Amino acid sequence: RSTADSAISTALANELNARSAGVAAVSIAVATEVTVRATNDQSISTAIATEITRASTADIAISTAVATEVTTRLTNDQSISTAVANEVTLRATNDQSISTAVNTELNV
Repeated sequence: RSTADSAISTALANELNARSAGVAAVSIAVATEVTVRATNDQSISTAIATEITRASTADIAISTAVATEVTTRLTNDQSISTAVANEVTLRATNDQSISTAVNTELNV
């Protein structure tokens, strides 16, 4: 009986050690998976942040280009308005000169 009890105790101890090793292996596997997922989540977060930064930079570049184009067009419009106003003034002056010349000629 003593030998049988010893064999049972040894078998139980072996089973306990095997189960402990199994639990440790599962714990290591779970910890590894948690680390892998955290790393993946960080990579995804970094990729999203990078894309947001890139898109924001592109939006700023587009906004700047639009603002520049608006400013250029306003400047061009002002130049055209000034040129038209100058031409109107010149023609009015020419018309006045012609009228004066005609009146002078009529009065002579």
